[in-house]
Amino acid sequence: MYQPDAVAYWNAGGNEYLLTANEGDVREWDAYAEIVRLGASAYKLDPTAVPDATYLKRSECGRLNVTTATGDTDGDGDFDEIHAYGGRSISIWNATTGALVWDSGDDLERITAADPTFGNIFNASHENNTRKNRSDDKGPEPEGIALGTIEGRNYAFAALERIGGVMVYDVTNPAAPEFVQWVNTRTPASYGGDQGAEGIIFIPKSESPNGRNLLVVSNEVSGTVSVFQIDIDKTKTGEYDVTKYAFDNNPAIGVYGDTIREGGISGLMYRDGSFRFIGDRGPNADAINSPLSGGQTTLVFPFPDYAPKVWQVRPENGVLTVEDFDFVNARWNKRFGLPYLLVKGIRVK
Repeated sequence: MYQPDAVAYWNAGGNEYLLTANEGDVREWDAYAEIVRLGASAYKLDPTAVPDATYLKRSECGRLNVTTATGDTDGDGDFDEIHAYGGRSISIWNATTGALVWDSGDDLERITAADPTFGNIFNASHENNTRKNRSDDKGPEPEGIALGTIEGRNYAFAALERIGGVMVYDVTNPAAPEFVQWVNTRTPASYGGDQGAEGIIFIPKSESPNGRNLLVVSNEVSGTVSVFQIDIDKTKTGEYDVTKYAFDNNPAIGVYGDTIREGGISGLMYRDGSFRFIGDRGPNADAINSPLSGGQTTLVFPFPDYAPKVWQVRPENGVLTVEDFDFVNARWNKRFGLPYLLVKGIRVK
């Protein structure tokens, strides 16, 4: 049973949609209680409709809480369908027809179980750090839902009451949403932090106090409020963060009037976190006093034994740290003061 606890509405492409957080809830009063364990002897399954009843009632599945209020479709006293509480998911519905457009299925539990930080307390409650404490009873319990439009794209934010935190989906295409991120501010090593995410609101940057898109979450159990600033790819907004990485104290090659240093970067590439470039001063000095044999003038490099270098540098803390460099195997034509040109293994003089 979906049993949504929160609903949000939006219009996309002229179509109206509802987004639901399918938490689930139990009717349990003094004179009435619908909840029972799937493995309980009093919860009888129809052998024809549920041929795997014996397997389902084993301890692995038998702990699951189910309802006795529905599921007996033919009214004969046993249950033909098993109805558990909540979808453990978020869903998108066509607001006009009521048709289900998309459901996250078991995404929420798969994502939280595989998380490197919180996987060890998978399906813990908001009152303990016990792994699988809520696996038998509504799982992560998606409680709150909010929608926000950021730079032309629609995002859904779902608050998870039990394991905590917020799931973020890009729902710009309602039929094929994409998971973006799960952020959680409870502490995994020992019980603490923000517990029991309940209410959630999106504040667009046009209305926020710091001019940025914000997400605000109220945490019922810990009595805390979490405020998240939402940052997306700034190249989409015309904003850029530029950091200068200086590489301007280069080793000297020699003195020819002025001190000539490594430089003349003539090629650049980036791979595996490092930049590689060719530092090649090349023929760039004294054109008048070094004519060619025909009397023409040319730029002649004053250090014929110099070999260009391929530098490998990594940007770290505002500076480029040299990791490695290799000499380019260059041989110079002393007649012209220029390097030989190699074309397919043929040396051109």
